[in-house]
Amino acid sequence: MATHAAFNGTLVLFAVLVAVGPGHRFESHDVTVTAPGGWHTVETVRSISDADLALEGPGSAGFVVRHIPLPPNVGFDLQAIAQGVNSGNMPVPPKTTVTPGSARVVTYPAGQAVEFSAVTDGHATEVVLLPSAGQLWEVDVFTAGSTRAKNDYPGMLQSLRLPTTSITS
Repeated sequence: MATHAAFNGTLVLFAVLVAVGPGHRFESHDVTVTAPGGWHTVETVRSISDADLALEGPGSAGFVVRHIPLPPNVGFDLQAIAQGVNSGNMPVPPKTTVTPGSARVVTYPAGQAVEFSAVTDGHATEVVLLPSAGQLWEVDVFTAGSTRAKNDYPGMLQSLRLPTTSITS
């Protein structure tokens, strides 16, 4: 019995260390992010096949980074974009509802962005739109109701690094 208890205790300790252990650096397509223990890379599936980086975390939460190329010499007024999102004048994907008044301009190490809250397919989502190096980067954070994921993602956004040169899809 003692051996069985020790074995089970070791498994529990290992599971706790993986879940709350030190952060891990993830990199894909020159996009890097550091995430706490419990997050792991997701092989892209049909719905996120265009992702540059996709992670799954606590409670099936998700962190997805993708980009679209921008036409040359296009400037963005991020405050105007945030106002457009807040007023409902910006297009949103199907099955997505923006939380009224949630859009705001934020600054992360990767650059200035517009961040807003939404509900996508019935799931709470944080969306970050960040123009950089000739690309419009979109970060979608699906918290899946996980308090831990809600606590994790701000630090993950602080660690996000994007390519400094334009890339092709």
